[in-house]
Amino acid sequence: MRSKLIKTTPERRAQVIGDISQGSEPGIRFYVLVGVSTLIASIGLIADSTAVVIGAMLVAPLMTPIFGISLALVLGEAKLLRNSLLAVTAGIFIAVATALLLGSLPIALEVTPEMLSRTQPNLFDLLVAVLAGFAGAYALVDESLSPALPGVAIATALVPPLANTGLCIAVKAYEGSLGSFLLFVANFLSILIVASAVFIFAGMNYKFDSTNKKQFLRRFGLAAFGFLAIFALLTNYLITMIEDRILSQDIKQVLDQELAGMYGAELNKFNSDFESGKLYVLAHVMSPELFVPKEVRQIQDALTKKLNKPVEFTIRNTIVKDMGATGSTSLVELRNLEGFFEGRELTRKEQVIRETEQLLWELTADAPGTRLDHVDFGMLPIGPTAVVTLKGRPPFPERIRAVQVDLRKRLNMPDLYLLVEVIEPDLWSSEGRLLLGWSRYGKLTPEKERTIRTVEDTVREAFSDIEGLFPMDVYFDFEDGRQPVKVLVEVSGNREPAEEDLRQVQNILSNVSPMHVEAFLLKTSEAMLTKDGYVPLSRELRENVRARMGEVKKTWHMVN
Repeated sequence: MRSKLIKTTPERRAQVIGDISQGSEPGIRFYVLVGVSTLIASIGLIADSTAVVIGAMLVAPLMTPIFGISLALVLGEAKLLRNSLLAVTAGIFIAVATALLLGSLPIALEVTPEMLSRTQPNLFDLLVAVLAGFAGAYALVDESLSPALPGVAIATALVPPLANTGLCIAVKAYEGSLGSFLLFVANFLSILIVASAVFIFAGMNYKFDSTNKKQFLRRFGLAAFGFLAIFALLTNYLITMIEDRILSQDIKQVLDQELAGMYGAELNKFNSDFESGKLYVLAHVMSPELFVPKEVRQIQDALTKKLNKPVEFTIRNTIVKDMGATGSTSLVELRNLEGFFEGRELTRKEQVIRETEQLLWELTADAPGTRLDHVDFGMLPIGPTAVVTLKGRPPFPERIRAVQVDLRKRLNMPDLYLLVEVIEPDLWSSEGRLLLGWSRYGKLTPEKERTIRTVEDTVREAFSDIEGLFPMDVYFDFEDGRQPVKVLVEVSGNREPAEEDLRQVQNILSNVSPMHVEAFLLKTSEAMLTKDGYVPLSRELRENVRARMGEVKKTWHMVN
């Protein structure tokens, strides 16, 4: 049987048979090339170098004996079949063993993308092998296409899967080694079947009647069955891969939507895996501030709703801050196909935060002891509000008013309000807050410990008779020798401490303490009485503002 599409002369057929028969001889040169190509492929896989792996494909001699098996089946040549099978079998063993030995060396072998790409074959790999097998056989029988053979050798990738099999066995990744070997088997069977068909259509079956069904099944039945089995298996792998990609797209869509309203947050990558009926998602996110559990729960609920399955979501948070010459700036995205950097459009919240940060960086750049810590934005009952956290000394109200006016002009938001939260630097030990020059409490003798307990109890009792002031904390300074014990009482209330208040505390302490005591009063922020006792009013106000902003956060994101 000869096809008009594939024209060969008797001389060309004889040359092809001679070349394949010679190339299928299992000699020392064949084994050396298999070993060398495997070493090259293994190094390329370990180094994650595609170019080196391609070089190994060019050196590998395995395609010729596979063609030899095809030609032997077509011609019914037992000797050629025996030699070709021996060459392929020995080549497989040498390739896997060589890679296994290399991977067993103390080279700190790590998994690379080149290795991972060969552990999960699918139907596309089978299709590539089928087309490459056709091109290779076609190039052999048609002398005008012979120069295409190196490209075919690259496309079929016979040695890299075998090298990857040995490397996976070396690191005890047996499932990965099975997938890699399956990729080789898929390539082998595809080349075998397609090359046989090409040889038959080229008229090289002058000793074989392809219309004889029994003879055809006897020669090609096993290979055809194996090919169909591989086809079914890889089709299943392809379906699974498509489902995984759809799942990944859905996860990315939800993450992008949820992170869009969080200023400066950028999704780096994510991983997902099913276990015990639950989907586990780990997202690597870069942002200017840490996520709180409530925000993680919000994203987890969105994923559960979108995917309609139980999800356990975790964020691996990396703190980053893009900083320009005048302050923070928006994230720079990747280049587009025209070579330009492009970024996404900022939300209204991001615009407010960005402008507020830039303005405050300019204003605090030369302010000694003052540093911008954080800017947030949301809706409060008074209207859209930018909340700024500063570390250092409180600014004057006139300064805050001027910044608010400037921001309203820059953002064209005449109803924007500015709230400034000031965090004064504190030092704390296991005993409490430290004030400069006051001990809290250092190494104490039993006598000093008794004095501390007595003084603290007395101070609290003393202020029960002082209207409008509440003791917040007590600090001590124990002088050496016969110096007095200094006691600093931090008070809060609706009025300033008076000399009468200090004198009353001093007299009560002098009556109960065995040591001479000198008292001092320090006025701090106003206090609020709660079910847990008195707390600083500033802390209560701060928590109230944060709670209000959190309540409207989701609604604001939807509007903007």
